[in-house]
Formats: sequence, C-alpha cells, structure tokens
Amino acid sequence: MPKYLSTLEAARLLEVSTFSIQRWFDLGLFTGPHLPGGKRRITLDSFLAFAKKHGYELNPSEIRATRD
Repeated sequence: MPKYLSTLEAARLLEVSTFSIQRWFDLGLFTGPHLPGGKRRITLDSFLAFAKKHGYELNPSEIRATRD
C-alpha cells in the first residue's frame, strides 16, 4: 500500500509554498489522487524522486507520510 504526503507536508519539507506544490502536482511533477473537495495527496515515491531530481536535501526523520 502506498504512502502519501499532504501538500502542506510536502511544502514544509521542501521549504516552498503550498501553491507551488499544488501547481507542480497539477503539472504532473508529483503523482497521487485528488480527494473530495479538491485536496491532493502526493505519493511518497514521487515526492522523493522529485526531491532527488531537483537537488533537495531531506532529513528522512522529518518525513511523516500516511497511508490514507
């Protein structure tokens, strides 16, 4: 079962705005489902691939992904 991040959590980890995360999601740079009400969930795998590709350094202990 995949793990997910909220757009708020992804923004916090990359130190960017939630608007940037939402825009990148809509451009297909992240994958994951749209939830009712327009919320987005980012798969942890796509988030980590994006961060690596774009040179973001992450502290694994700060990543709090969920399964919903």
